[in-house]
Amino acid sequence: MRVVQSFVFLYHMQTNTVQQHIGTAAHSFGKPLFYGAIALAGSAAIVYMFFIAGITSNIVARKAYEKDQKTVQSEISGLELSYLSKIQSLDEASALAVGLAHPKEVYFASRLSKVGFLTEAK
Repeated sequence: MRVVQSFVFLYHMQTNTVQQHIGTAAHSFGKPLFYGAIALAGSAAIVYMFFIAGITSNIVARKAYEKDQKTVQSEISGLELSYLSKIQSLDEASALAVGLAHPKEVYFASRLSKVGFLTEAK
């Protein structure tokens, strides 16, 4: 009976010791785990804010580019209109007035091929 009581005592002592170690381990892992989770959530929030800021800045830049594009397109259309009006007003008399003259002889330029089989046989 004495042996059984000593085994029971040792079992309870070991169980209490193990429970104390588990409680200490859980307490020692609980705080760092909690703080790690808080740090992870904080860093995820910061990364999210960077993504939102990037998206917002891209939208603002796109709007500015669209405004510049509309300005340039209106300038181009104005220049095209003035070009077309000047083309319509050109005639032979106005060309002679600015110094252009009819050519006396017309010369045409041609390029000879450097590859033998493409040249004409003589």
